[in-house]
Amino acid sequence: MKNTSSSKFWRVVTTITTLAFVLQISGFTTLPALAVAPNYLMGPVTAEVTGALELSIFGSASATPYVGQESAQYVSIDWGDTVRDSFTIQTDSNFTTVFSAGNFTTSWTPISHAYASEGMKTIIVKVHHQSWNGNGEGNASEFTTNVFIPPAALNVIKIVDGGDKLPSEFTINVSGTNVSPASFPGDSGGTIVSLEPGSYSVTEDSVDNYTGLFSDDCSGTIASGETKICTITNVFSEEPMADIIVVKNDDVETNAQEGDTITYTIQISNNGPDDATGVVVDDLLPVGVAFVSAVTTQGTYNEITGVWTVGELADQASATLDIEVTVNEGTAGTSITNTASSDRSQAEQADSTPENNSSTEETPISCTDSDGDGYYEEGGQCGPIDCQPGDYSSYPGAPEVCDGVDNDCNGQSEDGSGETWYGELTSCGTGVCESSGVLTCVEGEQVDTCEVGTPTENPETSCDAYDNDCDGETNEGGICEQALICGYKFNDLNQNQEKDTGEPTLLGWLISLAQWANDDWTPITTDTTNDEGQYCFDSLAEGTYMVEETPQDNWYNSTPLSVEVLVSTNQLYGVDFGNFQCVDNDGDTYSSTNQEVCSPLDCDETDNTVYPSAPELCDDKDNDCDQQIDEDGACFLCQPEDVQECDTGLEGVCATGTQTCDVEGQWGSCQQDVQASEEVCDNDLDDDCDGLTDIQDPNCQPPVDEGSICGYKFYDDNQDSLFNNSDYGLYNWTMWAEGARIITTPTNLDGYYCFTGLTAGTWYIYEQLVADWTTTTDATTTVELTENAGITGINFGNIMCIDDDGDGFAENGGLICGPTDCNDQVEGGEEINPGATEICTDQIDNNCDGLTDSQDTLACPPPAPTCTDNDGDGYYAEGGDCGEADCNDNSYSLDNVCITPPPGGGGGGGGLPQSLYIHTEALTAGSETVSVVITWFTNKLANSRVVYDTVSHPTPGTPPNYGYQWSTSTFDDDPKVTFHSIEISGLLAGTTYYFRPISAASPEVYGVELSFTTGQWSLTPPEEITPPAPPTPPVETPGIVAGVEFEEEGTVLGEETGDLTGEEVQEPAPAEENVIAPPPAAEGPVETSCNTYIWILLILDIILSAALWFRNKNAVSQFAKNSWILIILLSIVPVIIWYPACWLATWLIIVLIAAVILIVVSKNKTQTPSLGQSQQ
Repeated sequence: MKNTSSSKFWRVVTTITTLAFVLQISGFTTLPALAVAPNYLMGPVTAEVTGALELSIFGSASATPYVGQESAQYVSIDWGDTVRDSFTIQTDSNFTTVFSAGNFTTSWTPISHAYASEGMKTIIVKVHHQSWNGNGEGNASEFTTNVFIPPAALNVIKIVDGGDKLPSEFTINVSGTNVSPASFPGDSGGTIVSLEPGSYSVTEDSVDNYTGLFSDDCSGTIASGETKICTITNVFSEEPMADIIVVKNDDVETNAQEGDTITYTIQISNNGPDDATGVVVDDLLPVGVAFVSAVTTQGTYNEITGVWTVGELADQASATLDIEVTVNEGTAGTSITNTASSDRSQAEQADSTPENNSSTEETPISCTDSDGDGYYEEGGQCGPIDCQPGDYSSYPGAPEVCDGVDNDCNGQSEDGSGETWYGELTSCGTGVCESSGVLTCVEGEQVDTCEVGTPTENPETSCDAYDNDCDGETNEGGICEQALICGYKFNDLNQNQEKDTGEPTLLGWLISLAQWANDDWTPITTDTTNDEGQYCFDSLAEGTYMVEETPQDNWYNSTPLSVEVLVSTNQLYGVDFGNFQCVDNDGDTYSSTNQEVCSPLDCDETDNTVYPSAPELCDDKDNDCDQQIDEDGACFLCQPEDVQECDTGLEGVCATGTQTCDVEGQWGSCQQDVQASEEVCDNDLDDDCDGLTDIQDPNCQPPVDEGSICGYKFYDDNQDSLFNNSDYGLYNWTMWAEGARIITTPTNLDGYYCFTGLTAGTWYIYEQLVADWTTTTDATTTVELTENAGITGINFGNIMCIDDDGDGFAENGGLICGPTDCNDQVEGGEEINPGATEICTDQIDNNCDGLTDSQDTLACPPPAPTCTDNDGDGYYAEGGDCGEADCNDNSYSLDNVCITPPPGGGGGGGGLPQSLYIHTEALTAGSETVSVVITWFTNKLANSRVVYDTVSHPTPGTPPNYGYQWSTSTFDDDPKVTFHSIEISGLLAGTTYYFRPISAASPEVYGVELSFTTGQWSLTPPEEITPPAPPTPPVETPGIVAGVEFEEEGTVLGEETGDLTGEEVQEPAPAEENVIAPPPAAEGPVETSCNTYIWILLILDIILSAALWFRNKNAVSQFAKNSWILIILLSIVPVIIWYPACWLATWLIIVLIAAVILIVVSKNKTQTPSLGQSQQ
């Protein structure tokens, strides 16, 4: 179509949306010659839209110029968008100009222009002299027209490959927005289609025996200013063709859930051009769903094999299969992928587009989070399971609030442990009634375990550091005869500026006292806190005093460093000083001490991987203390969309693959890079992925004639008896065949041999063995050869086990050659092999287990650690391999918390708990069954004694013996000890004794009662000593005994008759101190002891030895004459050495019998000579 300036053309142009519709009817636009100025003539002009926002113009012009104007002739184009281009026709490379006889003709190749926007443009093309207006002489000729510039353009090119059809005989259809033209015949030069930006697609009407192949840009989306090229290639084929299309969908809008019912819809259609026969669709249901039912419009579906047999499908026909399934449990958090495909590779009709024969539907299975806490009911792939669905405050890792619910989903009873107050120390009562407890949670309610103690005096009568009547006042009523300032230095664990029960005191701190005098503080004296943490200044006159502590490194004061005290009356003024340390038990630089001077507060003081701002690890812990577990990809193995190489587990070229990281940070399945194909026999690859390469594959082996037996002689590199993988043929080995005759043949370069011309029957095929080679297959194979048959695959494997160093282990170890030698060098390698002993100091892997020296813990076990447990609490100073580190190895602790528990109730008015206590009592038999050794520990230095009795005292009495009849002396006064051992001997035989250990470090405490039954021999009863009357006992307070295990009642050793709670006692006054009291004799007749028997038997032995001397004094034999000396030595010497051991009685009886025998024998010998003399 040609462009004109008529109004009719304008109306036509404005009715279309793009210029391409107008331009592409003829492929270009010709501009006719218009009114011509004198001497100028505009020739044909062609305007062509060549792309989105692009126009090209080419044409010709002529004129009879004035003389001398050859250098000033122009063609100008006004593009209608404020841009005007002028071209000198004599010199511009686009123009071809010829001057002759005063005339010129010119023509130009396409000149293109790009627009910034689409729309109707007014185009003016002019040929002229000098200026645009022809220099005012009217010597110009122009052309004006309106052209629509499209926003986007598609160039559709048609190519025909074979047959007799032309491109124009194919009809092409374009869909999109404001497409022009929308349908047109094909053109090998291309057809420009204008359209609005957005999605589009190109199709064509089918033509028999032609298959259309569409390039990528034949569908998709196009942007403003973009030009795309769609190429359609039609391939001619005379064989039947059917384009089978499979489309699969499910009825899930977004996600499915476990238990949901899903319907998969598979549609198969035939896009022709021929009918399709033998149509089959494979759709084996994936793991994660269970089959319910199937409905098809054609054919049948087998849910077991997953095969939908469709049958014949006519051109343009389709069939549908609906499969109903339910989603299995355990699938939440995953995606179920279901693929339907139709394999047409063996069909009678070729498939023109096999890539559309398969369709996959992926169905995400969502996780249920009904309470919105970020944890899911299903667990599994969804993450930690939410144990309390519907409860936003309960999820894995949630704080345990006090509500009777397992908030953190760990299945343990720890209700309330996440509360800020849980485990907080509490106190109650005042004075000696002051006690401690903790806040805990019982049945969903907060409970304070603190119970108020009992007053020791009422009314108060003692001037001491205690509020004995628990009324909040100390020493009221004027009971003190002097003024004192006393107090305690204590570890203020909770920094509350008060000395709470259970808080340990501090030893060795300097406390200073100054008095206000002469308008200044005058230092008076100093005191150092004792092992109870106590200091005291006494005999103070009235006045104002300043009590001040001296700070120590790494300690911080919770109470003021100094306190003023106004002393006006005789009484005790209590001033306590509290200090604390920054506790960082796990060494992560974050402290559990909530003070500004300490490092930031740690949310878990037992784990150095848990603290604020810690990196979140994949360990099921809230490492960074933000109430979330394993967040921010802590458990990611990879970053989403990352790709890595992987091993598919297949053979040959199928072995390598890639896997992609999913959105959960986990590697997906390994997808092989190369699919199996037909074996190529000379490329050293296992193309069909069967583990056999080239000649190893039967498909690549020579054909076998009738009457032949063939195979390979191969180097069995992997020693598996099969010709595969890295194995290769062995050249020029002699093979033997023995049957109707004996034949030999060598192997060729591939290791191949073949015996031909054999008769039917039994044949023995074997190899000729070679020195230093070992067979990996049977050396002889029996083959039954039948008529008209040929047999191949009779293969023989060999391996040469390489042992250069001669140590019996080969460097190419395996099933045949045995364990692999890791060093087969001739020099030095013989000492290194799998059978060698690992030398633990030479930095060499001597036994070839891949481990060197200390790495080889079986051959070189690490030395046992040296473990120190000074306080006997089962925690060790070294920690590490010894076990949990002791936070204070000089202080016994049940749970390794460095708070020294008191043995009784605390005192009031600044009083100090009595903190000495006994633990780990034990009882063992001494060297005799009438002696016993009592051992025990104390938490601090103390002395030792034991009280005991033949009567049990489950509830101790008053000091000093606490109801027991006897007491040992007091030992270990200087120096005092923490490990105590006292042996008590000389006990009565066959008697049960009851013991309690006693230790004093001011005050005195007792331990648990133990019992012991002596044996049946005893020493003579000791003298009874009656202990003096005890002083008036104070009110007893319970002590603390910990960590003790004893045998059940009735056993001889270690019997416990009391419970584990000892009792605090007061140390007796020196004047009343108890003396050692041995056990008394039993009332009534005294039981005979073993030492009585010893003396009686010794006297009898001496008498018999005298008789023996008298009998043999004239004997001829020196042995007989001196035998009485032997009896004397055997009797007296053991008694001197081992008396009073009861076994001596048995020994003396034996000696007594020996003496009688010697007397009898000597009598016979003396009588014999007499008989002889009478005979003479």
